[in-house]
Amino acid sequence: MWHIDAPFSYHILSIDDLNDPDICLAYPQQSYGKKATVPATDIKKIFEKFKQLRFADETIYLRAGSLNICNGMVGLNFSCDGSHYMHFDEFLNKGHEFWFGV
Repeated sequence: MWHIDAPFSYHILSIDDLNDPDICLAYPQQSYGKKATVPATDIKKIFEKFKQLRFADETIYLRAGSLNICNGMVGLNFSCDGSHYMHFDEFLNKGHEFWFGV
């Protein structure tokens, strides 16, 4: 996570961290970025899809995922050392068969 007020400091937070009031409330509330191209309503959908990909298979699974709300890019790194970068709307439209060939 990069913060607007500290763009050179990168913080790694899990979904549990983001949901933990002791952590998320430690940051000052800010309005949704004016430069954001990802609709705020799609953030939860993207995180849910990250979770699905993380727990879909014991061998091939999402190791790390990132979302840039300003340029709309999703970055994915899988256990098989495969990496993908795509626009968030393309990511949301990809079905299970795209990722696992099922």
